Amino acid sequence: MRLRLVRSPRGVTVRGAALAVAAACGIAGAAIAAGPAAVAAQRSSGRVVIVTCAGRGVTSPASYVIACADDGDYLKGLNWSSWGVPAAGFGKDVINTCTPTCANGKFKTYPVLVSLYRPEPWPRHSGLRYFSRMTLTYTKAIPKGFHKKRTVDLPH
Repeated sequence: MRLRLVRSPRGVTVRGAALAVAAACGIAGAAIAAGPAAVAAQRSSGRVVIVTCAGRGVTSPASYVIACADDGDYLKGLNWSSWGVPAAGFGKDVINTCTPTCANGKFKTYPVLVSLYRPEPWPRHSGLRYFSRMTLTYTKAIPKGFHKKRTVDLPH
């Protein structure tokens, strides 16, 4: 659950903040009253990770390699506005131009919005799910050979 403060023209209203805190406490209290088993089930069914090239499941990474074979495409400076389903954030996509060759290419940086979605059960990791898709939306320049929106199938 995300808490949201209600803003008035003169600043944050106490009523809006109090309502958000009361709602959060009510949900937490209901989970505690349901017992430890219910809390554990809620945590395990709700945890979604993104799988790295090394096969580790992580949440809210600051960087992420897209091209596992040669690190020729990776995200850096990631800031996540939400980590749920879907997860949303922004950062920079760093891509090797491969000109004249990939070994001698230069890296160019493009600002992007990042969306992670389509969670699937993570094989051999009981109770965890992984994001199977990523969409990158380029907010300024678009890399040569790409469109404004790019969808990437993620590893598991």
